[in-house]
Amino acid sequence: MRCVRTSLAAVTLLVAVFALRERAWAECTRAPADGAYFVTDREPVGGDQLFSGERGLTKDRDAIVTRGVISGKDERREQRCSSERAFFAALAQSFTPKDARQVLLYIHGYYTPFRTAIRDGLAIRRGLHFAGPLIVYSWPAKVTSRLAYVKDEANAGWSMARFRRFVASLVERYRNVPLYVASHSLGARFAADGIETIRRGPCPTCFRRAVFFAPDIDADTLHAALADTGLCGGRPPENPKSSAPVTLYVSNKDLALRQSQSLHGFQRAGQAGSELVLCGGVDTIDVGYYKSDDKAGHGYHVEARVLQDARAALEGIAPTNPRRKLTVVARERGRYYELKQ
Repeated sequence: MRCVRTSLAAVTLLVAVFALRERAWAECTRAPADGAYFVTDREPVGGDQLFSGERGLTKDRDAIVTRGVISGKDERREQRCSSERAFFAALAQSFTPKDARQVLLYIHGYYTPFRTAIRDGLAIRRGLHFAGPLIVYSWPAKVTSRLAYVKDEANAGWSMARFRRFVASLVERYRNVPLYVASHSLGARFAADGIETIRRGPCPTCFRRAVFFAPDIDADTLHAALADTGLCGGRPPENPKSSAPVTLYVSNKDLALRQSQSLHGFQRAGQAGSELVLCGGVDTIDVGYYKSDDKAGHGYHVEARVLQDARAALEGIAPTNPRRKLTVVARERGRYYELKQ
């Protein structure tokens, strides 16, 4: 009888422990002021790495989607949500009377580990002085070798369907909450798809503005994608009264995009060549004359001067405004701008 009672007590304690653990997992409390929310279909792993560069898959080859909160003070500390519902409930806590009801969605580029994606997203939000929650969408980018680009590109394609569903759910759940998008490198393909998803969804005005840093996407493909949603048409205005809904940061000194162009055979939207994306609805800014700390010319997306200008763009300040300190360059197909020191 004593053994039975002991066993029952042990079982009761075990059930209580699992209940508390499940409750903590499900609630995924609000991120601190310097924290971030995340959504990823990377493979979950233990230790400081948190997620690998592999696809998150079950034994049946179904995708594993993990949602949660990261502390900005320590990107190794994360709290995972048990469901999409729990994730959105946690996100809702960021919408307080003191906080702006707006969301910044960031998508990283290739050769980027999960923790770096979070770090870059937080740096961009700080540089933009963005008042509102940050959501980092992290797809399975490998970090074994820069030669793994083709695998990264395949993983981006694999992840796109889940990203699209997430954006649609976000807009459906929080209608009339302005959504701003920032992307780097190969993340531009997600950004372009996300903008199209929003513009064709139940709240097309939920999309406010986007900044593309070093976009690694075919220039003609991006032009067509933006044109199809009414964001790219005609010539850029000569005397804009405000910034365009979309801002592209480009450079011909970007070595990573040169390699991508060589691989694909077409100019990337992040290059400042003859096929520069120039149209009404898009402000194109050449940072090739800006002395970046990144020798490859591809990592300027987290540098203060570039983010200072991106902040002005998201605030609606026209590129011709003296505050932005941009140089106007006239071409036959329209004008663009140069950012210098």
